[in-house]
Amino acid sequence: MHADQLLKLQVMLKPAFPVGARFVRIGGENDGGYVMVNHRLNDTNVYNFGIGQEVTWDQTMPNRGNTIYQFDHTIEQPPLVVGTTVFRRAGLGSTTTEMFVSLWDALTANGDQDRNDLILNIDIEGGEWDILPALLVRDLAPFSQIVIELHDLLRFITLSGFQAKVVASLSSLFRLY
Repeated sequence: MHADQLLKLQVMLKPAFPVGARFVRIGGENDGGYVMVNHRLNDTNVYNFGIGQEVTWDQTMPNRGNTIYQFDHTIEQPPLVVGTTVFRRAGLGSTTTEMFVSLWDALTANGDQDRNDLILNIDIEGGEWDILPALLVRDLAPFSQIVIELHDLLRFITLSGFQAKVVASLSSLFRLY
């Protein structure tokens, strides 16, 4: 393993503590629950890619006045969520196809491309490593918070090709900041 790649990973995964921020856990105590900054979590649109059967996060967000756009190509219908939700049977892709939708196309379909208060949640079971490097600044700019469940990070230690993919993926998230 290259020491410079490990150092880059360490810097990018270091916890950040925004000035004056308070953290809140949204969703369940285990998988499906996320720690977020308690800022701009109300009255916005939420994009959630990778629903599966665990929807405690999705069940909490409508209570804050949010509309949730759910995307998952692996299920026919999402579990019941009370509140305003819109489900599309499509996964997150770098381009839009019959089975996948790009983040930009999802945003523009809802007229959200010019906003700056949206929330993004990505839990796509390892697919994030292929999608994140393809995201452009315009794709990420509408989001005030981004929650991503990162999968298979132990492969970073054992697979040299995976190291570059992880660094490229995480670097794409820092382009705005």
